[in-house]
Amino acid sequence: MSDFHTDNPVRRLRIVICWTSISGYMAACWSALHARPEVDLHVVVGAPETTTQVAFDASLMGSTPHTFVPEPRLRSGDAAVTAIVRNLKPDVLVVPGWMYAAYRDLPFAEGLTHVPTAMTMDTPYSGSLRERLGRFRHPQLFSRLSRVIVPGERGAMVAKVLGFRPEQIVKGMYSGDFAGCARAYAERLRGGGAWPKRFLYMGRYVEAKSIDILVAGYRAYRDRVKEPWPLVCMGKGELGSLLRGVAGIEDIGFVQPQDQPKVLAESGVFVLVSNYEPWGMVIVESCAAGLPIIITEVCGAAVELGQSSYNAQVIPAGDAGALTDAMEWMHANHGRLPEMGRRSSELAGAYAAEVWAERWLQMARQMAAGR
Repeated sequence: MSDFHTDNPVRRLRIVICWTSISGYMAACWSALHARPEVDLHVVVGAPETTTQVAFDASLMGSTPHTFVPEPRLRSGDAAVTAIVRNLKPDVLVVPGWMYAAYRDLPFAEGLTHVPTAMTMDTPYSGSLRERLGRFRHPQLFSRLSRVIVPGERGAMVAKVLGFRPEQIVKGMYSGDFAGCARAYAERLRGGGAWPKRFLYMGRYVEAKSIDILVAGYRAYRDRVKEPWPLVCMGKGELGSLLRGVAGIEDIGFVQPQDQPKVLAESGVFVLVSNYEPWGMVIVESCAAGLPIIITEVCGAAVELGQSSYNAQVIPAGDAGALTDAMEWMHANHGRLPEMGRRSSELAGAYAAEVWAERWLQMARQMAAGR
């Protein structure tokens, strides 16, 4: 565990962010906030597990002060987690939703009840009865919060249903390494050749990502066009077997964030056909890499980053035929893809890690001042 800085004569704002697990994009955000001279940041986060569907390396945390906690301790409400956070003496505390008991208990723990607290939440609006009844699930926790942080508009709608006032809702839960992804865009342009004729899927190989639809839609696309483009899949998960032996599909497995720009630079269109996707940081990352995108309308980021025929094709979830049509459209409109990619890059600029750090610092200052 790394301590807060103590050698600065001007007292910095002490922010403790609790999170479920590490990822390349959040590590970039935390690093940007840690770099702010007016902030003392410490991240308490679930220990990385390479045996699961993601395999992010612990070294992603770099110099950002952090404490790794095994997931079972987070789920059980281990008092040691409370002790860790209490000893950090935060001015502002951020907790991730209500799934982990250890984090859920923090706002009520001795020594922390006076600390302004924000909660992150990425559940997208669905209009369900369960959603409407959600405000009665954790009324004490909700009443204790100063802010609720959501990814975008669909998350803000849920926050309002849960009873949070508009002034409590902050958009911008996720951002990422825009500069790193932008290098892929620059590299693609520097190549000077034709726009790459290659589709890319990046994500877990799980049911929520509709891997079966991805395969079925791609197979039909290959039957429709001459000289079909390959589909490169970058990820890990129990449904990886669906990708094996399919003509045109190359599964390159899980790729660490620092190695992803090369794959992005060699790709021409990003594809994500999830049937459930609260936000979809891979959409932001692909847009930052200057890629046109094919995404389903259920993706949370579709509202902010998916504009059909501008930078994207936005299709219904669970519809392999719609995916085939979208892939065929990208194929037939190859000459339009560079301009669509440029538009994607512009839309993604709002989600750079440095912008995220400024947004969160402004929020933390307001919370610490009691506003």
